[in-house]
Amino acid sequence: MQFEGAIQVLCDATVDFVVVGSVAATFHGSAQVTFDLHVCYSRTSGNLRRLSTALAALFTCWICAP
Repeated sequence: MQFEGAIQVLCDATVDFVVVGSVAATFHGSAQVTFDLHVCYSRTSGNLRRLSTALAALFTCWICAP
């Protein structure tokens, strides 16, 4: 799946998030190429439920700091 599709899934699930890292830089015109998507997200219980559901739909995993 392309980054735009993954971002659309998060938006459709009304997840509160921002794109960070190389993909964000690419969206702002950087020529750097990357193959992973990093996001920062709100840790409210409702948002975590929406995020978990969206990630399950993408068949992906998430890394969360304690």
